[in-house]
Amino acid sequence: MAASASFVEPRTRTEGTALGTAPWVAMYHSVGDRSDDPYRITVTPDRLDAQLGWLRRHGLRGVSMGTLLRARARGEARGLVGLTFDDGYADFVEHALPLLRRWACGATLFVLPGRLGGDNAWDPLGPRKPLLTADGIRRAAAEGVEIGSHGLTHLDLTRADDATLRAETAGAAGRWRS
Repeated sequence: MAASASFVEPRTRTEGTALGTAPWVAMYHSVGDRSDDPYRITVTPDRLDAQLGWLRRHGLRGVSMGTLLRARARGEARGLVGLTFDDGYADFVEHALPLLRRWACGATLFVLPGRLGGDNAWDPLGPRKPLLTADGIRRAAAEGVEIGSHGLTHLDLTRADDATLRAETAGAAGRWRS
């Protein structure tokens, strides 16, 4: 199950089907005002609240990707849904974090170490949205959110040469050690 600005509520969950054997993952980006979003990747806080509530009412719990993968390896992933928030938008701390806390959900936040405190300059059509600072990432981590890297600067890796690919991935890992 993938969701960003929209959320598809599954009608059934039957063991032995694709829905019953593969883990579910809901993917989000920005959480806030979606009135000026040509990419349709922003979900409103009210909609995220409704989606997390739906999961809980149906016996499902949002967790980080690490938690989901470890549970799956043990054969214990039933009832778990991976929640991811890509790009490290600053609105995560203000809007998503309180809702995750309210619904007792975990999540993985994928950030861009090379753009901390910057904006989403890679989106040519969209409005400039601020990205998390190091302090915002620390706050999310202190609340139990798993932090992952979405690459160094959000380059299109399918078009990158070998040197750029190494710099974008290894460079992101190097920033975490600093």
